[in-house]
Amino acid sequence: MHGRRQARAARTALADQGVLGIDEAARAQLVVASPLRRTLQTAEILCAGVVLPILAHPDIQETSQAACDTGHPPAVLQSEFPAVAMGLVPDGWHDKARGDNASTAARLHRFAAWLAARPERRVLVVAHLDSVAALVGR
Repeated sequence: MHGRRQARAARTALADQGVLGIDEAARAQLVVASPLRRTLQTAEILCAGVVLPILAHPDIQETSQAACDTGHPPAVLQSEFPAVAMGLVPDGWHDKARGDNASTAARLHRFAAWLAARPERRVLVVAHLDSVAALVGR
């Protein structure tokens, strides 16, 4: 419940800043979310009533191995979040021992390169504290 309340507050703040508004110069063009349920739920709350594409991206997943931070297969997530594009989320994405998944730094570097190559210039990223901190170098 607390997380949903935080997401609604963030939605209001983003709307007040024009990120979710009708002004094309300020409005987000894309939403990218970690494929964990809580970030997908947050993305849906942020985009309620706004037409924005939402993509799930496995490289911004949570950094820990805790059960709540490891996720579910893309088919399960797609059935729960039909408005979210899961095309970038491979089977086994949540196995952090998998070779291309073992290094948080490598995942985040891959995500930053992918994001830089996107045509959209205003992207709203819904991720996790540790992932975002590592991504921005903190």
